[in-house]
Amino acid sequence: WKCTDDMFFFKRVTTETYDPERKNAVVVGYRTARSMPLYLSGRYVRTMNRDGTYSVPSDVEHVFLGGGTSSIRHYFESCRDGKSPWPMTLLLSRVPGTYPCDTYLHDSDLPLNEYELHATMNLGGPGGCFVDVYTKRSCPVPIRFPKAIFLMLSDTTNT
Repeated sequence: WKCTDDMFFFKRVTTETYDPERKNAVVVGYRTARSMPLYLSGRYVRTMNRDGTYSVPSDVEHVFLGGGTSSIRHYFESCRDGKSPWPMTLLLSRVPGTYPCDTYLHDSDLPLNEYELHATMNLGGPGGCFVDVYTKRSCPVPIRFPKAIFLMLSDTTNT
């Protein structure tokens, strides 16, 4: 699948920082890292460990988890085990349609019971892709969209 509007949105959200001296980091799983460029302009790219943990440089302003399905599952397992912080905000990209993919991320793969649907943004007009914005139920402060985003996922359906 390919949604150009989603790709532009991902770039904008993962690149922008409040402090021009800092960068954001995009953390992905091993297989996702192999399928993407080693360098994303203005961002660090880091690979997640098998236990769902990762490390980033000290000048990182925000961390975005960009996927693979296995990495998403491992990350949330590490949150439940107390090894990783719970994301305060989830951005779930939704791409209507059925596509031949080797893996799928479904709502049941995510702990959405821990989150509240905050907004839905249409990125591509009628029939185009859109993004659901979820906030952690225990989040003590209102989100500062899009800067507070922590986890960015893509979802396609499989029939």
